[in-house]
Amino acid sequence: MLTYASAARGAFVNRRLHLPDAWAADPERRSQAGVPDEVVFAIKPHLMIEMMKEEIAADTPFRHLCGDSGYGRPTRGPAAAISSSATCWPSRSTCH
Repeated sequence: MLTYASAARGAFVNRRLHLPDAWAADPERRSQAGVPDEVVFAIKPHLMIEMMKEEIAADTPFRHLCGDSGYGRPTRGPAAAISSSATCWPSRSTCH
């Protein structure tokens, strides 16, 4: 879930279903739960990057982006900057 916060208020602005790998690979379980075919396994940092790209495209105003340990600790790629403690980037340009 992606939350927008300002001095005046906050709101949920985007969300993704995090489907564990075991669920993604189990057609019967997916069918019983009604998981759409387009939902595939992705690690949480990649889900956050997808959501941020959507918000940038929608011109959602923000000055800082923070991620916490709920998004894991990948060792490679753009998601590797997210650590087990809160990490903040100072501008939109770091999200492109």
